[in-house]
Amino acid sequence: MTNEQSPAQRFHILDAARGIAAIGIVLFHVFFATPLRYMMGLYVLVDFFFVLSGFVLYPSMPHNRKKFPRDATRFILTRIVRLWPTLIAALVVSMGLYWWKQYSASKSNTFFDIDPNRSPLLFGGAFSLLQILIPLSGAIFIVVPFWSLSAEWLANILFTPLAMIYKQLGLFVGILAGYCMMYYGLSRDTEWISNMGPIRGWEALGRALIGFGIGSLVRANLKKLSAIRNDFFFRITIALTLWAFIVWNSYTFTHLYLVSPLFGLIILQLSRFNISISSTRAKVCTFLGRYSYGVYAFHILALEFYDYNVVRIDAFAGLGAWWKYLMIKSVVVLLVSTLATFLTLKLIDQPLQQRGRALIKRKFAPNN
Repeated sequence: MTNEQSPAQRFHILDAARGIAAIGIVLFHVFFATPLRYMMGLYVLVDFFFVLSGFVLYPSMPHNRKKFPRDATRFILTRIVRLWPTLIAALVVSMGLYWWKQYSASKSNTFFDIDPNRSPLLFGGAFSLLQILIPLSGAIFIVVPFWSLSAEWLANILFTPLAMIYKQLGLFVGILAGYCMMYYGLSRDTEWISNMGPIRGWEALGRALIGFGIGSLVRANLKKLSAIRNDFFFRITIALTLWAFIVWNSYTFTHLYLVSPLFGLIILQLSRFNISISSTRAKVCTFLGRYSYGVYAFHILALEFYDYNVVRIDAFAGLGAWWKYLMIKSVVVLLVSTLATFLTLKLIDQPLQQRGRALIKRKFAPNN
């Protein structure tokens, strides 16, 4: 969901893919629990984010044992600076919307009958990006999409020492551990999964470890894999990826074992396409990538605001009416999420990141 590439390393096509994936997740949630279930398979795009994160971040991870403490500290601090500004903004907006709805529903009862999922403890868990580990996972409901950010953050931490193990053995260990976790979670957490999906506990962490590990593995062996970076394998990979989107109803969640390797292949194929940094296409790609994190973070809040303030469609309306309703809703949610992202970037994200990066650069200067 986030990007740490330097300009020389930037894959603009992957920026565009990140933005398109964020839009896909928005469509999944807009169409969720409606008669039009054509977008349900798009939930696996979260696994695409995990794989892409591993691919992008692998070069900046520690690879030298002698320098590990210093490099690991720098990597973790850089991730904190990248992830937390938008996290803070989204949590503040979420709590503001909650209290506004409490007040508008009953002014005299605003501070009573408070949602237990909004307790200070659970808010702290959400702020710490530990919500997938909290028992009963009530903290997930503060900003639902941040379950994946929680899983990604934990994967970043766990892969930090694994990335430096000799001949990429650590990456394989992390991937294997992820498969074991996901299998355990999918087989034990069935009641939660049947209602909410595999977005907490072992299954969520397993998905992140598998995806991040495979993305890292692809990046580490990019040159060796050049033999299969061609049009023929690209077409095959596209076909297999489309299959991953349409089989959700037949395989429930068991096809999650396969989607990360497929996304690793698609990222491998996309990485061969070069876009001139000065071209209009590069600017569009950069915009999509830059706004993807914020759109992903704010879209559920925009959906909640829309549903609370706009009259919902009759459940028995015809398909034509449903299509019109959902298309308008999708456009509004995307516009509101984009605006929220713009404001967050200008007012919170960029100032905090600039300050944070300056402090990290000063701390890890060669003379220190």
